[in-house]
Amino acid sequence: MEIEKIAIIILYVIVLVLFVFMYYLANIIIEFLKRLRYIEGLETQTLNSGSLSPYFSVKDLKGNSIKINEKTTIPTIMLFLNPTCETCRTILNNISTLNNYEFTSRVVIVGKDSLSGEIVSNVLSNNVYLVENSDLFNKFYINSVPTMISIGSNSTIKSIGLIDNIDELIQELNIIENRSNSVLMQV
Repeated sequence: MEIEKIAIIILYVIVLVLFVFMYYLANIIIEFLKRLRYIEGLETQTLNSGSLSPYFSVKDLKGNSIKINEKTTIPTIMLFLNPTCETCRTILNNISTLNNYEFTSRVVIVGKDSLSGEIVSNVLSNNVYLVENSDLFNKFYINSVPTMISIGSNSTIKSIGLIDNIDELIQELNIIENRSNSVLMQV
C-alpha cells in the first residue's frame, strides 16, 4: 500500500514536469515560427514615412515615462539596437557624444535585451532614454538593427531606415530640430 502511494506521487511529479516542459517547448516553437515568418518574408506589415506611429507608453531604465500618442508634441527618434550586433555596440559605445549637443527632441534607445543599462544610462543626457522592451520591436515591425525611426511632433513617422554610425543619428537630430547649420549647437 505504501509503495502504491509513493508510485502515485512520483507519477504526479513526472506529469507535472512534462507539463512544464511542454509549456517551455511551446514557447520556443512560437518564437521560432515568428522568426521564420520574418525570414521567409511572410510578414508584410511595415511602417512607412507619413504613416502614424504606433502608440505606446513605457518606462525607461531610470523610471521616466515615455509616451507616443495622438497628443505627442515632442519630436522623437526611436533607435532600435541589439547588443549582439557589432554596429549597434559601436553606436552604444559612442552614444555619450550626444551629451556634447543641445537638442529638445527625444532620443529613445530601444533594446530587446540588456543594453548595458547601468553603464549607458549614467552617461545619457536628459533627452536620451534607454528602454529594454521587445514589444516595441513588434509594434514597429523591426526586422533589422540598428534601425532609426524619426517621429514628428504630430506622431507621424518622418523617416525610417538602418543607420551605420552615431553621426547619422546626429544628422537626423539636426533635421528634426530644424537647424539650418549642419551641426547641433554644442554645449
